Amino acid sequence: MLTRIHKIAFILIICLVLSVFLFACEDADIDTPLDTDISMEDNADEQEEPHQEEPPEEEPQQEEQEEPIEEPLLPDDRTTLQVLLDSANEYRLSIEKVNEETVRELAYSRDFVFYDMGPLIMGHDVIPRMPPTVSRENAIKDVDVLFDALRYAYGVYQYFGGDEVFEPAREKILEELNQFDGSNLASALFSEIIHRYLSPIINDRHFFIGQHLYVAEYTFLTSDDIFFERSGQRFRNRESGLYIEEIVGYDVGELMRLQLNEYGHHFYAPVLQREGTSRAAYTAVIKYEDGTSEYLELRHVPVSWNLFQSPSNLIYVDGIPVVSLESMMGMSATPYGVYAHNFFSYAEEVRDKPVVILDIRSNTGGMIILTQKWAYLLTGEVIHGNYVQMENWNDEYEFIWTPWGDTSETNPFYFSDDDWSSLEFLFEEVTTVNGFNIRNLTERHIAEREQVLIVLIDRNTASAGEMFTDLIFNIENTIVIGQNTMGCIISNMAYPHLRLPNTRMPFAFGTSVFMWPEGHFAEGTGFAPNVWVTGCALTATLAMLKNEEIYANR
Repeated sequence: MLTRIHKIAFILIICLVLSVFLFACEDADIDTPLDTDISMEDNADEQEEPHQEEPPEEEPQQEEQEEPIEEPLLPDDRTTLQVLLDSANEYRLSIEKVNEETVRELAYSRDFVFYDMGPLIMGHDVIPRMPPTVSRENAIKDVDVLFDALRYAYGVYQYFGGDEVFEPAREKILEELNQFDGSNLASALFSEIIHRYLSPIINDRHFFIGQHLYVAEYTFLTSDDIFFERSGQRFRNRESGLYIEEIVGYDVGELMRLQLNEYGHHFYAPVLQREGTSRAAYTAVIKYEDGTSEYLELRHVPVSWNLFQSPSNLIYVDGIPVVSLESMMGMSATPYGVYAHNFFSYAEEVRDKPVVILDIRSNTGGMIILTQKWAYLLTGEVIHGNYVQMENWNDEYEFIWTPWGDTSETNPFYFSDDDWSSLEFLFEEVTTVNGFNIRNLTERHIAEREQVLIVLIDRNTASAGEMFTDLIFNIENTIVIGQNTMGCIISNMAYPHLRLPNTRMPFAFGTSVFMWPEGHFAEGTGFAPNVWVTGCALTATLAMLKNEEIYANR
């Protein structure tokens, strides 16, 4: 018989063995009968849960992929230089010139008649002073002189409607003048009466009579207060992630433009084109997909001036050449010839650079042929613009710049015979249709280039400066950055110094009409850039290239 002490010792040993067994089971994550019993009492369905394998990680992802997925947001760092080049090249290929049938139809809409403009031309050194008043008789005489000159010499006469619209305007002007009782009328009032009836017809920035220009004025407004991103055909607020449902009163797709700030960052923002000269801000109402609204103040866009002092210039920034030119005058003129030849030499110097910036902000124009010469020196190819030109011009007319004089000292557009001869291979092909000269009817040609050419423009890029911009659209891998150009090239300025003989009222117009691809150019609004900049376009472009670590000497 066991003693009491032995019984106690036996119990202690049993407890010790049981404790060791329980500890080992817990450490090995083995279910004990106690655990199982509790699990069965609480929920019999969960009894085997600890032994089930975890489902494959791919299964939840497969279920999510079966649901509709919204197109991913295009973030700022995805708008690379290559993305911009691809977009610009896509637009370049979409440009379609006016077809030959349209041009011929315009040429046959009336017969060509030679009209002697000689008596109306005044020298460049004559100050066009009008007397304070003019007689009704002289005003009536000059109305007839003006409308005859328009009919037979103004290049855009038929394009704007011809006799069908101009003759009723003539009659209304004469009717109003006949209301005066024979006393004199103020010269300013005479100019105003003409403007009242011709301005609804003529939209041509090269055209003026007396104190009035004849072009629809536009201002541009935008804001960088809110950054938007593009996702497919939709736009959303970068900060909130909300998609725009509506911009009240406007088409969202037409209003939103890709922009670049002076830090080199891309974003989308509204750019409002508003008719008139008012610079007052406009508050756009933006409605989002969740029903909320936001107000965005759009402000007038200041002109991004070319800051270079020299008329033509070449500098290097981080190895990137920046070529600038403020106007394009005669190759033999003094001192403009020097600027022109310097500009040509820059094209040859930067021809093999991987990246080139051409700054023609505030380039006021001049001779179109110089833009073609520069493009030829850069690319080695003859490149023409996207217009078709019809001109009221034949061999009987005097050289258009004769009023400036015929020497290099007095004529800023002077070309020597040798200079003209050196440029002949660049001239567009000329076809005569019903007495009118038609230029550039040939098919478009796009010069293939690996070099990246970035062109800077602004609202003061005008006339031949805009022709230069258009030429760039026919060179591969070019990007236009800045603001819309002036919109000053539906005609030329063939007669800059004209004067009505009886009232001495000055006027000016061109002998050509330039017909542009639809949507590519509009008088008054100009050419649109591929990328908008509201600050300094050069600063923004250099920052963009620096952000991508693109340098010409890499």
